[in-house]
Formats: sequence, C-alpha cells, structure tokens
Amino acid sequence: MRDSPGHSPIDAAGRPGLLHLFAPYWGTRRRWRAWLLVALWLAITLGSAWLYVRANELTGELTDALLGRKWDVL
Repeated sequence: MRDSPGHSPIDAAGRPGLLHLFAPYWGTRRRWRAWLLVALWLAITLGSAWLYVRANELTGELTDALLGRKWDVL
C-alpha cells in the first residue's frame, strides 16, 4: 500500500502529540466543567464497581448460610 499512487505515508514527526491536541481545551474557562464531569464519571465508575463487589460478597454470604443451614445468619 505504500507504493500505491495517491497514498502518501503518514509522517509521524509532522503530527501533533496528544498533549498538543488536548491542552488548549483543558486550559480554557470551560475546564472546570470538564473536570467536574471527569470527577463525576470517575465517582460513578468507582461507586458502581464497589457496589458490584459488595453485592457479590453478600451473595456469597447468603449462599454459604443457605448451604450451611445457618438460619441465624439469614
């Protein structure tokens, strides 16, 4: 595909890096809203992961209690 006419190889040295692409946006006045949304997204993600782990632990405790016939735990 390199030698096909009409296709030029991508010059990696001429492309901007990720920092140069994202830095102008994160440096604007709207950055606080963006940071707030990132923090909210992170909190929801970590919170739901914690909830899934806790639900799994409770399910395991319930299963162990049922199999062991530990009625006081139930």
